[in-house]
Amino acid sequence: AFALCNNAGVGALVALQLGNKLGLPGGVPLHATAQVEHIDRASNCALIRIDDVRVLVSATRYVYATVAGIAQASGVDPMQQQLVVVKLGYLMPDLYDHAPRSILALSPGLTDLDMRRFDFRQLERPIYPLDDDGAFAPELFREN
Repeated sequence: AFALCNNAGVGALVALQLGNKLGLPGGVPLHATAQVEHIDRASNCALIRIDDVRVLVSATRYVYATVAGIAQASGVDPMQQQLVVVKLGYLMPDLYDHAPRSILALSPGLTDLDMRRFDFRQLERPIYPLDDDGAFAPELFREN
């Protein structure tokens, strides 16, 4: 997606396929026409607009851990936006310190935090926390 945006340039309309690059079962890429709003070649990122939503796309996997990092890559101040969604399992300290509110969404994928969605095949069952009837032994987790 970044390469298409970079080649088209700021202001261009591009047809993109976003998401599910790893081909996860049940995952469907989003096909969209987007307008390129900003290109940051230093970080290989482009800010695109799909309808009323801005999306920051990157040529490589990268964790946007700071407000300044998001601002540099996107060309906009994230603190001036109504809503900012980051694709992380949790907020990094700088983002957490700046966020007036945070919501954790347990979404499926390789970094899913809901372990019950994984197909574990080499476990002796039942096991906590995967199975409702799994035995939990709190004494194993007490500090000495």
